[in-house]
Amino acid sequence: MASGANLTSKRSSESTESPIEYQNPSKRLKEFDDLETTDFIRRSDRNALPLRVRTSEKVLRSVIKLFVQSATPNCSMPWQTKRQRATYGSGFVIAGRRLLTNAHVVAYQTSVRVRKHGDAKKYTAHVICIGHECDIAMLGVDDDMFWRDLEPLEFGAVPHLEEDVVCVGFPTGGDNICITRGVVSRVDITRYSYSGVHLLAIQIDAAINSGNSG
Repeated sequence: MASGANLTSKRSSESTESPIEYQNPSKRLKEFDDLETTDFIRRSDRNALPLRVRTSEKVLRSVIKLFVQSATPNCSMPWQTKRQRATYGSGFVIAGRRLLTNAHVVAYQTSVRVRKHGDAKKYTAHVICIGHECDIAMLGVDDDMFWRDLEPLEFGAVPHLEEDVVCVGFPTGGDNICITRGVVSRVDITRYSYSGVHLLAIQIDAAINSGNSG
């Protein structure tokens, strides 16, 4: 009887589940250094993804709203341009006191102004370089006041499928910053609608609307 009791105790101890080891979400989302997680979901591969994530103030401050005036060429009358139009977009701060946005946001621009989150003042910006093939543009701002309290965001590696993503920007329909969440659905080479060139693209299921570009 004693040996049977010991055998039962041994089997019970062997069947005890080891504690789940949660992966640090700040390592999975490199650009979000100060993330605070409030909940997790269990996964069979012993990893965990953040179910709800609070975006850090550093990220919110580093996302910029763009106010662009542009005039596209008139191909039928090359000596003049078409009527100017106002468009909006988003961008973010990178190292070297530079802003990164999409090329189609500032294409044929005649005036670019930028505004920080939580600040009503608009600052004049200028296009430093633009790559229409990859749909990326780099901007600069000469006013030193603009760069106060701004920290550059870091570039992370190519994400994995089902990895959590947070989209921060200024879509149309409101004046304040907007945050949507989702996961990576696909990583593939695809045709860019703006340039027609086939390059690497990341498809996500988070809502992205006009004005989020950048």
